[in-house]
Formats: sequence, C-alpha cells, structure tokens
Amino acid sequence: MISTPELPGLRFQTIGEQPAPSPLRSDVAGFIGRTRRGPVGHAVRVQGLRDYESLFGGLDRDKPFPYSIRGYFENGGQIAHVVRVAPDDVRYACVTWVIGTQDEEGKWDQDFPTAGRFRAAKYLIHASSPGSWAAGLQVTINYDVNGPGGKPTLSLTIVCPGERSERIDGLHPGETQPGKTLEDQIASRSQLIRIEPRGEAKDSLTDSKGRPLVDEKGVIRLDADGNQRIPLPVPPGPLSRVWDLTLSLSDSDGKKPLPEEDVASQYNRAIVSLGDQTEVALLATPSIYHDITDPIALQWVLQTIVRDASEKQDRFVLIDPPPPHGESGVESMASGELLDYVNQLRAIIPNPIHRRAAAVYHPWLRVNDPLGDAAEPQKTIPPSGHVAGVMSRVDRERGAHYTPANVSVLAAVDVETQLERNAGGPLNEAGVNLIRCVPGKGLMVWGGRTLDLSRQGRFVAHRRFIHRLIRAIRRVAEPVVFDINGPELWLILVRALSSVLLEAFRGGALHGDRPEEAFCVRCDDQTSPMTERELGRVFCEIDLALTAPMEFITIRVSVSRQGQVEVYDA
Repeated sequence: MISTPELPGLRFQTIGEQPAPSPLRSDVAGFIGRTRRGPVGHAVRVQGLRDYESLFGGLDRDKPFPYSIRGYFENGGQIAHVVRVAPDDVRYACVTWVIGTQDEEGKWDQDFPTAGRFRAAKYLIHASSPGSWAAGLQVTINYDVNGPGGKPTLSLTIVCPGERSERIDGLHPGETQPGKTLEDQIASRSQLIRIEPRGEAKDSLTDSKGRPLVDEKGVIRLDADGNQRIPLPVPPGPLSRVWDLTLSLSDSDGKKPLPEEDVASQYNRAIVSLGDQTEVALLATPSIYHDITDPIALQWVLQTIVRDASEKQDRFVLIDPPPPHGESGVESMASGELLDYVNQLRAIIPNPIHRRAAAVYHPWLRVNDPLGDAAEPQKTIPPSGHVAGVMSRVDRERGAHYTPANVSVLAAVDVETQLERNAGGPLNEAGVNLIRCVPGKGLMVWGGRTLDLSRQGRFVAHRRFIHRLIRAIRRVAEPVVFDINGPELWLILVRALSSVLLEAFRGGALHGDRPEEAFCVRCDDQTSPMTERELGRVFCEIDLALTAPMEFITIRVSVSRQGQVEVYDA
C-alpha cells in the first residue's frame, strides 16, 4: 500500500492481475500442510510464489511444506489453493502497547501524547496469524507530533526472524472514520501484525458535547459560557516518543500455549475446505508424514482424501512415499518395503474406482536449501509438490490427456536414492511412478500409472482427461437443469456433449480416424425410461476410445544374408 499522500503529486501502485477462478482448469493444485504462518483451516487462493510467501511466509527448515510448494511454482504451477493446518489451541504472539496511564484523579502521565488524539490508552499488538513464528517479533514505534503536513504521525519498523522487515510510515493515530482508523491502516499495510484498541483514551480536555479541546497541533481550545472553572490536567504531550516492543507467546498472566494435538482432524477439515473449491484439480499433502506420526490416523487421512477426490470425479491425489529412514536420515526404503507400503495403500482403499484417483511418486528429492550451511547445503523433501508443478505445466502446454511423464523436473538437484534398473520394473508394475536421473537430461518423471492395477483405470492420463471432460460436461449441462425432460432436452444434451468430445478428438485425446470411431453419445427414452423421468432424472451414456500412452518400445535388429542390417520397430 502507498502511504497517504500529503502533497499533490503522482503516485504509482502495482496491482497484480487476479484471474477469475475457472472450474474448467485442470492445472490448479490444492495443498494441505503446516506452513510457517498464515490463515488456519480454510483454503486461500495464491497466485505465484511471491503471493504465497506474503500470506504464508517463507522457508522453514523444520517444515517440508514450504519447500514443496516452492517446487510446485518453480516447475510451472501458476495458481494454488493452500490450507494451513494447526491445532485448535494454537496461540497468537502478542504484546500490549501502553501509550499512557492515568492516576487516581484521572490525570495522564506527562509522556502521554495527547496531541496524537489516540482512540485508546493501550493497544494489543498481535501477529497477523497464530503460531510460534512471531515469537520474538520486534516492533519499533516512532511518534512525531509534527509529521508530514503538520499532523501527528506514527512510523512502524517491524523485524521478524525469517521474514522480510517492514517499514510503515505516515500512520495517523487520530483517524476515526471507518476503514481509516489506526488499526485499519496497519491491517492494510502490514503482512505481519495487527492491532486492537484496549481501553478508551478519555482525557478531561473536552467540552460539554464531548469534543476534544486539544487539536492536531497540540493547541488547547477554550470555549466557555459565563464563569466556569475548566481543569487542564493534560498538557499537549511530548513532541516525539519511541516505543520498543517484542511479541511473545505468553500472555500477561504467564500462561503458556497448550500442546498441539489432533492434527489428523485438522487435515480432514482441510479436505472439506478444498472440496468446496471447484478450481482445484490436483491434491498434495507434502508434510503429512511430518505432521501425523500415528499410523492409524495417517491411514485415515489418506483414505479420506482419496475417497473424497474419487467421489467428486474431477481431482487427482499425489501421494508421497514414507520419508527416508536411518540414523543419517538419507537411507531410502528398500524396494520390497515400498511395495509393501503400496499394497497397504490398496488395502486401506479397497474400492478399485477410488484407487484410480491417486498415484504414488518415488523417491524423495534433493533440493538446494537457502537456509542450509556448508555442512548441509541441501534438503530432502517429498516429490509431490514438484510433480504437481510438472502436471500443471504439461496440462497447459499439451493438455490433460498427455501423460505427465518423460518430463524434466526442475529446481531439484538429485533424487534421494538411485534405483537399479531391474528394481524399477516391479515398482512400475505395482503402480509406483519413479523419478529418475537420466544422463544428459537431468531428473525426469518416469511413470504415469495410478494405484488401480486394472487395464481400465491404471493410466494417469486417462484419469486426468476424464476429470477434465467431467468439468467441461458440467459447464454445458448445468444450464439445462429444470428444463422439460423430453426429446428436445435430450437433443440439446447430445449436441452439447458432442461438441465437447469433438474438441477433445481434434486435440488428439481420442482414438479413431473419424469422430464416429472416437466417441458416441446416447440420450433417449432407452437411457432415460419413464420410471427415471418421473423422478426428474435424465441419463446420458458416453462411449470413449481413449488413446493409450506408449510405455514400451521394442526394436528388433536383424542381419540379412546379403549382410545388410535391418531395424524393425515392433
């Protein structure tokens, strides 16, 4: 925000373009986890890494989530919906800013800045969001009775470890108009703190109508009828004053924050919150193993998020493998252990249709750590954030029907472990999508399968295309809800759905030389018999010939009798 202009002149302010949410997009990801700071418990739409950091803070070595969402944006993600999880009893760091005190006779101390016309004798300064991130945050407040334009003004300097410092000038403490009060001015210009008035600053220099007798310049106005004795207990106050304050998590009576608990329930609330965002098409929980240590609670959350995504039929879940283990923290799961884990996932997600809405990517990634040191310049993080960015980029460049594989992973320097080629085969057949370090190309996503092993539901590209198709069908079908259920409505639906499928056919998503070979839409009295029409229902059946991704290429080389080498692509 720009400081309130005191002199005529030209002012500039940069406002980033905020595109309207679109339910047709399939490149928008939703993230759940513990951020450094920010709003708790509800989805917040962010556009780009800078927007995320302004609301949720930067990196934190104790939290993998910020590193993962950073990888999402660095790999091509543009928009994300973020839900910060935190315990119900998480506290705000705060401090009380005492401007002045009164004695028993109602007289203010001599340091009270009367000319500032403060609305309160004290203010509660608290962090903009709960959590320990603001413990130790320092606020320096400078008061000047003769600020720009001759008005009393405040200047704030806010310093917080791990955050960008803020400098806010030109605050007017005496503003009373709604939206322009001191607390409103700070809320609109600071990402780190908020203030609330505590106790009204009532001095005795008021007339019979309650109007202050001290103006903005500290001049006392006397206006009396007849012989009246007007007490003057309050001088205009000092010309300047400085307050140095530090926020802490302990309140005035010395109580400490309650321990964190029941994070699993917070995750489930976050799933519900993201479920209300029609724009979200990808789901990731990069810090779930860091946040939830109870195996039963962990399985419950994973089962819930996959089931919810499958029932909504328009979103896809990216599941990370368990973190590396061992004393050094860099020992990877053996292939057998990973296969056991994937089988456990299928056991807690018994419905094969639900399994089609999720995929596992392995292994974890090594990224450069700006907070690291010479001993540990890199950090190991889960791959879901980077993979979500890759999917988002491929969706926009090629379409949702393209397999997000054989694509470079950016902003990562290495995989946490290199698998032998023979070990990758069983993992691929089990539905584990590998991230490989390919010589000359760097890190590549090398798999595109879901948790469902059936032929109908095993390809990520098929699921993602169907999700995109469902979003498009909703858009064309919702306007005809409540129309008369008859041949005219059926024809409208067939035409609308056929136009969507024809576009997909022309984009290469469907197999066939002609549209008739690629898809078929039926909506008539056979698909919607009278018993269903009496219940207000209409059914359309769509047959699709989806193109299958080519996973294996076999090249045969033979030598003829004439000594010629012949190559066949089989």
